[in-house]
Amino acid sequence: MDAARKPPDWRDTKVGLKVRAAAWLATAVGEGNTFSWKQLHDAFPQTTTIDRRLRDLRTEHGWDIKVFRGAPEGAEMQLAKIGDPVWDPAHTRRHRRSMSAAERMAILERDGFRCTSCGISAGEPHLDSGGPAQLEVSHVAPISEGGKASEENMVTLCNRCHAGTRALGNSAAQLETVSRYVCDLPARQQTILLAWMAKGERSPSPIERAWAMYRHLSPEQQKNVRQKLADEVERAADAETEV
Repeated sequence: MDAARKPPDWRDTKVGLKVRAAAWLATAVGEGNTFSWKQLHDAFPQTTTIDRRLRDLRTEHGWDIKVFRGAPEGAEMQLAKIGDPVWDPAHTRRHRRSMSAAERMAILERDGFRCTSCGISAGEPHLDSGGPAQLEVSHVAPISEGGKASEENMVTLCNRCHAGTRALGNSAAQLETVSRYVCDLPARQQTILLAWMAKGERSPSPIERAWAMYRHLSPEQQKNVRQKLADEVERAADAETEV
């Protein structure tokens, strides 16, 4: 293998973390093999952003890293396919620049600060684990597969939907539970749910969108909005009293 194409030593701290993570996956794990969150964090004990670097490899460089919920200990993830050789200088030169904070904010605002797949907003608990949701901006079509670095090719997803998992699983019993629950919904809610299914995303109501946007503000900004809303409610109440 050409020296430029060969992964560097993943233990070399002079190399960037994303490149080290890719090198560890390619050499210590190997394509087609499984590994665990513990193994990953044991390999990079002094870093706090290793999970984010793994997401970068998946979403921007075509690395197929599958995540299995409820898998046996030590096999929570699988390196299904090695993607772009991020350690190759030639690849680095032609790869697009990283998304700016302003560009990321524009995508989040466009999507109402909610996951376009399940509708959850940042900080809300996931139904299966209760853990807080994290919102991520992802490519619809990966750059490595011809996707463009454009706003139209970006979408907001929560960390669970981004990982491609299904919290309820896929057993026959769980399928029956979901089917029964869906069919027991009131007719109006079934119509709305069917529309979401057809579009492949949940359409939040105006009040849900307002709540998601409010949660994204700083504490001081939230206080300001609360005061404005309180004033508005008070004016409306006074108007009704006068009538």
